[in-house]
Parts: sequence; C-alpha cells; structure tokens
Amino acid sequence: MRPLLRLPTRRFFSSTPPSGSPPPPPSSFSRLPPSLQRYAAALRTAPVTHITSFLILHELTAIIPLFSLTYFLHVSGFGGTVLGWFPEERVARMKGYLVKKRDRDGWGWLGDIEGEEGGKGGKGGWVVEILASYALVKAAIPARIAVSLWATPWFAGRVVGPVGGWVGRLRGRGGGGGIGGSGGSGKV
Repeated sequence: MRPLLRLPTRRFFSSTPPSGSPPPPPSSFSRLPPSLQRYAAALRTAPVTHITSFLILHELTAIIPLFSLTYFLHVSGFGGTVLGWFPEERVARMKGYLVKKRDRDGWGWLGDIEGEEGGKGGKGGWVVEILASYALVKAAIPARIAVSLWATPWFAGRVVGPVGGWVGRLRGRGGGGGIGGSGGSGKV
C-alpha cells in the first residue's frame, strides 16, 4: 500500500550521507591500564557475582577485626589507651548510644558504661574495648576497601560463583549460571 502523502527527505546541514551506524562510544573499561583489563573483563561478564563478593568481603573485613580487636584489647587492657587516641566528643556520643541500647533494647550485658576505665574489669569492661575496636575498624576503611577489591576476583570465582550455581541447582534453575552467570568455573 502506498502512503497518501510523501514528505521530501532532504538533508539540510550535512554534506555527506551517513555511512552505516555510528561507532560505539569508548567503554569506561577500555580506559583502564592493561594490567587491570583482565579484572574489568571478569567484572563485565559477571557483575552480580563480583558486586556480591565485594560486599561480603567488605563486611568480613569489618566483623572479623571487630571481634578480634575487642578480645585482644580486653585481654591486654589497652582499650582505654586506644580510646584516648580519638576525640572525646565522638567517644561521648558513642557511649550515649550504648547507654540507650542498654536501657531501651535490653543490652544488660554491657554493665556500667559511664564510669568505665577499660581493661579486665568484669562484664562492664567490654564497653571501652568495643568502642576502641569500633573506632579502629572505622579508621581502617581505606585498607578494608583495598583488601576487598584485591580479593574480589578470587572470591567471586572460588566461593560466590560455585555457591550460586549450587543454590540454583537446588532451586531447580538448571545446572548453569550461578549468580550473575559466572557458572562457578573458578576462572577469573
């Protein structure tokens, strides 16, 4: 069927006709140094696996040092010394938070918070160590991010991908894919 009205197809501002499709814009990954191209390719093929791996590693680099440092500072008695390195208003604010948690949410195991000196002083002695450990873990965020980024490709290929594939098979999605389509091959 012919259209009733034909509009003229003239180009007013271009002297040459377009040749095919325009070239794609350069990828942000292509601007990376050659040593990082391998990791960028892995991230491009399985982004969900890598993001999940980074988030898990980032949390593990917070939780493990928090409990380890708390125990070490409690046993060694250095909690008060470490806490002295930080601004008093921050320490007072965190103590206020813990008092509120103890009174409102039933964290009775904290014991005395206001008059704590730290060290091995019973169940209330944990408060200063918890505060000092929390402050140290927060101060180490740049190192935690660096370690998490460094370990993400390995963790994605060896842990998250295979676990995602196993969970997918249990749920009946077939045998492949895993989280983010990595397939759990372990290759990064």
